[in-house]
Amino acid sequence: FIRFLSRLSNIPITVEPEALVFAAASPSTPINVKMSDTTVRAALEQAIGPRLSFEAAAGQLLIPDTHKMAEIGYQVDDLAAGEAGLQQLRQTVADLIEPDLWSGGAVEGAVAEGEVSPSLRAEGNKLIVRASPSTHVRILMFCQKLRLARAEPLLYSFPPELFQLTPRRERAAAKLATPLSLNFGRPTPLVDILARMERETGMRILVDWQALATADWNPDGVATLNANKQPLGEALSSLLLPLDLTWRVVDGGTVQVTTPEVLASRVELEFYPAADLLDGSDPAALLARIRTELGPDRFRRVKAASSIVS
Repeated sequence: FIRFLSRLSNIPITVEPEALVFAAASPSTPINVKMSDTTVRAALEQAIGPRLSFEAAAGQLLIPDTHKMAEIGYQVDDLAAGEAGLQQLRQTVADLIEPDLWSGGAVEGAVAEGEVSPSLRAEGNKLIVRASPSTHVRILMFCQKLRLARAEPLLYSFPPELFQLTPRRERAAAKLATPLSLNFGRPTPLVDILARMERETGMRILVDWQALATADWNPDGVATLNANKQPLGEALSSLLLPLDLTWRVVDGGTVQVTTPEVLASRVELEFYPAADLLDGSDPAALLARIRTELGPDRFRRVKAASSIVS
């Protein structure tokens, strides 16, 4: 429906997949709309409201409205013991979830009246978070996955499959390995090539048009591709890298086309079992070894001395 509306109106529409969780929706959620003599705004409002909102910026639309701040309290007494534990958990969340967002004292103290900037504070047995929908989802994901890692019961009524500990790239491995044979020797709209790849493999392929606009791309952009029994992941790279574009895995059945700059700026959190590697040794030593083996440039510095959560 979003693609249809985008083509009909010539307005690039980006769906932020992670931010759909609180609306109990996904990019494949069915839409039922019957309207005539309508507008793009009215059609969207009927199709995705009242669960989702959207915002307009620079000639584009974004679903949902990621600048719409909301304050939510997350119960974490099962994850943090006492005031000291709660404060440590708050700092860990600030270090691991969009660390650039929590600046200027946004992780401390109460929110001033009328304040709309992001904030993260500890009160009682809760983390009180004021943030955009996508940030809320990342914090929810972290808390729920931490419960799974500790063999604790999940809280809230979201589907448990949302919080799998298996890294997303591993969950998507089978579909990314699907062999693909396509020949677009003549310049063809990129959206048409992606739609064909989606039909052939069953992998949902979204486009972050807001990111692509910074690289002077729009839905009219064209590309070529010659793939002969090439795995989907390799075919995506063959298609996008010559265009100075790239892709990321959203979940086991979804990828998103974006730019290398936006991909590099994202902080994506995964959980990896390490009990057999620790074996009673110092967690900081393991972290240092991982950084050395993979290269320090692959990691961001955070305020805390260690970002391991036992």
